[in-house]
Amino acid sequence: MDVERVLGRLGDAARPGPTVLFIAGMHGNEPAGLLALERVFKDFDGERGSVVNGNVLALAGNLPALSRAVRFVDRDLNRLWVRARLPGEDARPEDAPSVEHAERIELLRELRKAVRDAQGPVFCIDLHTTSGDGPPFVVFSDTLRNRRFVAKWPCPLILGIEERIGGSLSECMSLSGAVAAAFEGGRHDDPASVDWHEAAIRIAMVSAGSVRAQDMPGYDEARRMLRDASRGIPRILDVIYRHGLRQDHDFEMSPGFPNFTPVMRGRRLATDADPDDPELRVAVTAQRTGRILLPLYQGQGDDGYFIARVISRLWLFISGLMRRCWIDRLVTYLPGVRRVPGPGGKRGGWLERRYEIDRRVARWLAEDVFHLAGFRVVHETDEMVRVARRPHDLRAPEKVDL
Repeated sequence: MDVERVLGRLGDAARPGPTVLFIAGMHGNEPAGLLALERVFKDFDGERGSVVNGNVLALAGNLPALSRAVRFVDRDLNRLWVRARLPGEDARPEDAPSVEHAERIELLRELRKAVRDAQGPVFCIDLHTTSGDGPPFVVFSDTLRNRRFVAKWPCPLILGIEERIGGSLSECMSLSGAVAAAFEGGRHDDPASVDWHEAAIRIAMVSAGSVRAQDMPGYDEARRMLRDASRGIPRILDVIYRHGLRQDHDFEMSPGFPNFTPVMRGRRLATDADPDDPELRVAVTAQRTGRILLPLYQGQGDDGYFIARVISRLWLFISGLMRRCWIDRLVTYLPGVRRVPGPGGKRGGWLERRYEIDRRVARWLAEDVFHLAGFRVVHETDEMVRVARRPHDLRAPEKVDL
């Protein structure tokens, strides 16, 4: 698939209103988002474009990988968005160490330009598909601003993946001050994935305030489609385990594990090469009880699978109440918890504070309470976990700092 970086624009960047950024094809074997964006944008050709508030911009991600229909060429582009390592404005693609680093430079330029020109809040939606079967779902960093945005999608909402992988575009945009989410629209080659993406795009534009619901063609049908596709699946889940793979892995997921399959701890899920003897294969079993997410049924990738647990809406309500009332300050007095310096050795204000939890003392409860209070895991070992409060949780910054 040969495409240009800018897939389309709607509205006017100079006009007050939201700036909505869609990124499709971050992985080159996931073209459904590009096809869905083309469908939706056609609905706003000519005079119909006048109903769009602010600016809507659609961008293609990894162009070389898209042309080859592979997940990536050298590196996974959706693991390179660590804010501290983003290149400066003078970076040149020809000097990049890999194909994906060059793509990141070009894509970052478009994103930074859109953010600088924004006359209102910025929304970023990263469009993906999966190698396994299953219904569509939404992945997002757990801020109250993100929650309000994704609540309009009538499909499963997944918390916690960004804490397990690091370097995703949606997490980078969220940390920079944008409202951000990733939409996983079904299996790569499932014809329904394009329809699900189209539905998600329509809902996202309405949720962001780009288009009123009555002016969005097919809006009610879009909501029905996602609701029907997700029937019988829990509404909210939290990722509690990631099975990471070595670079030289020979991982093979067992068949019959679509997304959201319930598994018990100890159940055999896959096989892999023995790290001590590559000629031997060993069984991979579930380390936790929960629901399978993103099982790896393709060659490229370093995430074998994730396991998530179902959480209740009451949990979200209590979490939001704690953050709005600043009750979360009390968690710092739990046993086994101590304050530590942030990046650069500095001890910032309340919103920048970091804490270290001694798992031998605090056990599991302190981690759950910190999650409730709006903190994210930034580093962990068997004995320790370090958490930091998510920025821009309650209110938007004056400008997105990308």
